[in-house]
Amino acid sequence: MSILKNTIAIEIDDLLEFDFNINLKTLKKQKSYIFIKRFFLTFFIFMLGSILFSPITNSRDLTKLLNKKHIDKTVLTQQMIHETKKYIKTYAPDSKLSADIIVNMCLINRLDICFVLAQGHLESHFGTKGLAKQTNSVFNVGTYDNGVIICTYKTADASVEPYINLLKNHYIKNNINSLFKKYVNKNGYRYASSILYEKYMSTIYSRIVTTTNIQKLQTRYTIGI
Repeated sequence: MSILKNTIAIEIDDLLEFDFNINLKTLKKQKSYIFIKRFFLTFFIFMLGSILFSPITNSRDLTKLLNKKHIDKTVLTQQMIHETKKYIKTYAPDSKLSADIIVNMCLINRLDICFVLAQGHLESHFGTKGLAKQTNSVFNVGTYDNGVIICTYKTADASVEPYINLLKNHYIKNNINSLFKKYVNKNGYRYASSILYEKYMSTIYSRIVTTTNIQKLQTRYTIGI
């Protein structure tokens, strides 16, 4: 322990031993210079990122953004994440589901973010209600009405990719809109037993589309402008 304390004391002494009269070439060799340089570089990058990617909260400014001829996709992505996070926290303040995961997985797999949000909302209030509280399965993948559970996840975020894969490989035929009429897989089996499931999905989906700008932002992102 004494050796460790002596080592730390020596390093602190080295860090504090500045000679401001030495030339720049010598200064660059000092550990303190490297430390300070890295600190200010990290701080600068952080501040620059905050300025460039701070979400737009004013509707007028957002309209101006959407009306631009050319928009950086990174800016659109950050704005979609902001709006998605806001929606999740509005209806499920205790949800541990990450908006970043939802948005990025949907963009990579070319899925409608509003659709995925609607189902996460309907199934478990984004992991805060029902069996999802113990399984972390936000979309109740691997969970059945009779109480049987065959899938659990370490985190709510970990349940997103399996759901996306299930949706793409077993449910989506031509386009996702057909699921609002009949939410069945390619073998004709329903996603949920409730006969009102499609109605509930459609209602929540419409609310997301009309009360957020997620769909508008994703449309601009998809057409690549």
